[in-house]
Amino acid sequence: MKIFLNYSVFVFMSIFLINSCKSVKKTNFQTENILQYCNFIEITSPFAMRILQYLPSECYCGTRSCASNCVGIISNNDSIRVLSICNMDTSYMIGQTVIVYPIPQPKSQVMIAQSRIIVDGRISLSDLDRKKLNTIYGSLSKK
Repeated sequence: MKIFLNYSVFVFMSIFLINSCKSVKKTNFQTENILQYCNFIEITSPFAMRILQYLPSECYCGTRSCASNCVGIISNNDSIRVLSICNMDTSYMIGQTVIVYPIPQPKSQVMIAQSRIIVDGRISLSDLDRKKLNTIYGSLSKK
């Protein structure tokens, strides 16, 4: 009789959990990928850049690669996005001038830091991340 009661409680709880899971409303977040706003170009020489936005890498590198996302102005007043692999440095400031040392684009997948905002209940990229910019991979050095 004790086994039957335990089994009955188990069956009742299983049915209850299954029915309550069916009533959970699924949320469909539509997110944008920043790569659709990157126009990758090739630059081989170091250059100076004034920072407009800097987002540090969101994870330590190891089993996956992550990159910081730095948008800035270069000498000809063009905007450029520089992605720096494994750069979690948080000391870069808006308005600061840095030297960018270009590196080849990695062949593996890279998670890129992105600023997200909520607009009309949807998660979206910030206006600056949504701007189509020439983009390179490079390391940043404080001037």
